[in-house]
Amino acid sequence: MEQCSAFSDILRVPPFTYDVEAWFLHLEAVWAGADLSDLKRYQAVVRALPSEVVSRLYSVLTHPPAITGAFGRSREACFAALNSARYDGGRPSALLARLSALNRAAGFPWSEEMVRHKLSSLLPQPVRLQQQAAVTAGARRNPPLAAVPSSTEARLASVEASLRCLEALLARFPTQTDAEVCFYHRFFGEEARSYRPPCAWPHQGNGAGRGR
Repeated sequence: MEQCSAFSDILRVPPFTYDVEAWFLHLEAVWAGADLSDLKRYQAVVRALPSEVVSRLYSVLTHPPAITGAFGRSREACFAALNSARYDGGRPSALLARLSALNRAAGFPWSEEMVRHKLSSLLPQPVRLQQQAAVTAGARRNPPLAAVPSSTEARLASVEASLRCLEALLARFPTQTDAEVCFYHRFFGEEARSYRPPCAWPHQGNGAGRGR
């Protein structure tokens, strides 16, 4: 009984936060030295995720290799994206939010001043002149909205960067990701009561349930 209680304590993970790297650092410390299988770790991580995060990461959770390869970004990749960013014709505030999010995901290699300098270098000359004219006209105390990301844009960009980091960090927890094994058996293993064909997991009797 005490052994079951201790095992349950190990599987208790810290509450999820959007500071993903800090959350995984805490999680690794909690599991340090624990004799847990990769499947148990994977299940514990998924159980700890809020429903909206699971919804956003559904394709990652059902097929980690393909999505991690497509969207998972290392810090080096985030820095490369930050360094090669281009103006897409949208609002400067949205571009600033995107640059700030990439800078955060890359580990803050640039200062805030450098990020704003990058923004200025990407903006077309008419937009830069318009912003400079606003500053000259005495708008220093209340900078134009185009120069400052709204709280909503900044939060969305931050959440997007955090989710991409989470996608990359999920790769730290190897799972049964054989392409021939369906999602149900990758997640639940022998406890799966259903399967999705084609599935190479050995089925015994009716214990595996019916595919759906």
